[in-house]
Amino acid sequence: MRGVSGAGKTQWAQENRPLAVRCSASDYFVTDGEYRFDKRRLHESHNDCMRRVITALIAGHDVVVDNTSTSQLEVAPYIAVAESFGAYVRVVTVWCSPAKAAARSVHGTPLETCQQQDARLEQSCRKWPRFWPEQIDVLN
Repeated sequence: MRGVSGAGKTQWAQENRPLAVRCSASDYFVTDGEYRFDKRRLHESHNDCMRRVITALIAGHDVVVDNTSTSQLEVAPYIAVAESFGAYVRVVTVWCSPAKAAARSVHGTPLETCQQQDARLEQSCRKWPRFWPEQIDVLN
């Protein structure tokens, strides 16, 4: 999954891949049901997400990586790992205006952050259009 915070990635995954194991770096910041983001631990959260992806692939599960993945560099390691397991890879980009995404972000992502994510997402799609074959506009 690719898209700005609040774009609807998680909802798309739940509706379209309900049996898949959903792995998100955001889950790392949930303690006792409360989301507590700490930018200093962002690298740890992505390492944890990758570990969970590998564990699920080893177990033979379908996996949805539910991160913003706004650049090729962010999504490429997940694609490489999935392909190394012989998994079929489908990259879904969920488009949403930054203002709408910020307003409904369950993590309280500020508008400025959503705008920055959107700019990176647009740039990556223009620079490598064949790398992102499926782009959808949902919940808008």
